[in-house]
Amino acid sequence: MQGGMAEPLLAAAALLFLGYALVRQRLLRREQADLVTHIREAVTESAQPLSRLIWDVAKGRLNTSPPQKPRRWETGKQGRGGCAVAREAYNDLVEQLSASTDAATSLTAVPIKRLIYTGIDDFAHGQRAARLIGELCGGKGRVAVVAVDHSTNYSVLRERGFTSTLNTEFAGVDLGQVIYSGRNAERAITGICEVLRTDPSITAVYQLEEASTEAVFKAIQEQFPPNRTILVGHGRRKDFLSFFESGHLDATLTQDPYLQGFNPMVHIYNHLVSGWKPETPRQFIVPKTLNQENYRAMLANPIDREDRAALSPKRPDRLLKITYLLPKNYDFWNTVELGAQEAQQELKNLGVQVTVALPDDPSKPYDLEQWHRMIRRVAKNGAHGLVVPVFSDQLIPTINEAADMGVVVATCNQEPASLREMIFSIRDQARIVGSAAEDLSAGADRSGKVLKRVEAAATSLKEQSLTQERASHRITEASSELRSALEGMAETLPEMVSRAEQIRVASEEGGTTINQGIAETDKTVTTISNTASVVEKLAGRSQDVLQLIQAIKDIGDRTHMLAMNAAIESARAGEAGRGFAVVADEIRALSAQSSQTSDRIETHLGEVVENIREVSSTVDTSVQSIQRNRETSKRMEEVFQSILSQMEHNTTTINSVRHHLETVREQLQKVDLSTEEFETGLKNLVTDIREVEDAQKEISQAMDAVFACSQSLASSSSAQQTMLRSFEV
Repeated sequence: MQGGMAEPLLAAAALLFLGYALVRQRLLRREQADLVTHIREAVTESAQPLSRLIWDVAKGRLNTSPPQKPRRWETGKQGRGGCAVAREAYNDLVEQLSASTDAATSLTAVPIKRLIYTGIDDFAHGQRAARLIGELCGGKGRVAVVAVDHSTNYSVLRERGFTSTLNTEFAGVDLGQVIYSGRNAERAITGICEVLRTDPSITAVYQLEEASTEAVFKAIQEQFPPNRTILVGHGRRKDFLSFFESGHLDATLTQDPYLQGFNPMVHIYNHLVSGWKPETPRQFIVPKTLNQENYRAMLANPIDREDRAALSPKRPDRLLKITYLLPKNYDFWNTVELGAQEAQQELKNLGVQVTVALPDDPSKPYDLEQWHRMIRRVAKNGAHGLVVPVFSDQLIPTINEAADMGVVVATCNQEPASLREMIFSIRDQARIVGSAAEDLSAGADRSGKVLKRVEAAATSLKEQSLTQERASHRITEASSELRSALEGMAETLPEMVSRAEQIRVASEEGGTTINQGIAETDKTVTTISNTASVVEKLAGRSQDVLQLIQAIKDIGDRTHMLAMNAAIESARAGEAGRGFAVVADEIRALSAQSSQTSDRIETHLGEVVENIREVSSTVDTSVQSIQRNRETSKRMEEVFQSILSQMEHNTTTINSVRHHLETVREQLQKVDLSTEEFETGLKNLVTDIREVEDAQKEISQAMDAVFACSQSLASSSSAQQTMLRSFEV
């Protein structure tokens, strides 16, 4: 019984096993067929186009359309079938092909058509973070990095800047594990905490990925002591205060998200109303560093408004519409939203309609499909301006579609680096370099001509310098002779002053004597004048006496006549008249005697009168002579006064000359010094001229080199432009 029942059971079991094997085999064949189908699709739709794209890029054709990403192998019966390992390997291959497709798409991405980019230079941020960690580590240690992935622009640039700076400036700081979170906070936390627990050589952590920044900081704060590692990140959030205070956070770099919200809309407005264009298409925001010394002040006022863009004074002549698209309004983006809202308010006052919009599905802030829809919707609704963060290269075609519809686009936060845009830029720069090479060649030619003139001028200047040097020697000799003469004059001046003083004193005494002589002369003239008057009177009296004598003579004559008459009468009288005759004879004798005496008196008196006249004439002559002497004395007095005045003037002049001689002596000393300095300067000038000649020769050689370099640069530019023409962009 038992044996009979066992056989059917065994047979049933065998049948069941056989059936299962058959079903399993069919399922396996189906999975194998699915695998083959997926592989063929991946090869034909992704791998082969990707290969062609890579070859096209290698040949310079950058305008090739990007390939499609391969489909993942999804099944609802996970863990069943014999192809689970193959499925997993295929899906890993799909991820690698997708990443390669993204990289190839980035290479061939069209340049973004935007007015301006406002944000940070992520490469420079990575460099600055490396320097912070290198200094905090003292140049030694090992760093772990939390990044996003290999395709996110800002993450790639920061990582590249960070690693390049560590390698070049901090050879003692090694790069440890890099954890790629894919913007997944849990993955970032798990990865970095595992590294800190298992690798004690890690001395620093660089949190460059921002979506999980606060969560990673909090996990490190909760699980590790402050001295476990140096922690550096990005951002300026008030929530960072506790991390700084606990000592877990050492430094962060700011991005000024407020300006990234405010400035782009102002730039769009200015362009729309006034045609404003930026000097450079990228407006980088200079980062600030928060550290243990300044974090309180920096976090107390996390918004910097001093660098806000200024609105154009022009006003719009139509209704303008500007839209700002934000991925979310928390973490980093809440401050961006604040800047956008303040710009919205200012533009609203100018009659501009501004919209600050979030994704339709806030749970998927970086979903590309809804971003494509949002951008197209903004353009379709007639917006004049659009601000968008380009977090993926795949947004560029849609953004360019909007730009082609007339929408002025400004980007913020991050912007892709397109190889095609780089080629365009290099091509433009090559043209500029070619033009600069031509200008440089022409400038070198002109500089050569100028150098020849400089050489001629230097030769002439050298000859003039030698002439000036000889003239300077002559000036020195003449100055020495003049100084000797001046010293001799200076020695004789005191004696001249003394003699002038003696002459002045003698002149004063002579003037006094002459004045006294003039006074005496005046007295003499007065006396002589009185004497002349007396003589004149005496002459008058003499005339009177002569008249009296004449009268006496007349009386004598009449008496004689009377005596003759008496004699005649006495003769007639005879004896009677004899007595009268005797009297008459006596009277006649007396009359004759009186006449003789009168004649003698007249003669003597005439002589006296003549003598008086001579005396009077002599007195007159003396008076005239005295008058002439007096006038001469007056003239002598005037001469003495003039001499005295001149001597006083001479004394003043001599004193002035002595003062000027002192001044001249001092000036001569200065001239000597100046001449010495001049000679020294001339010698230095001659030396400098020789150096100029040498430098001119070197410059001439350098200009020849510049000319040759410009020719080489022009050839290089031409070759570069020829090479760039091989790229199809």
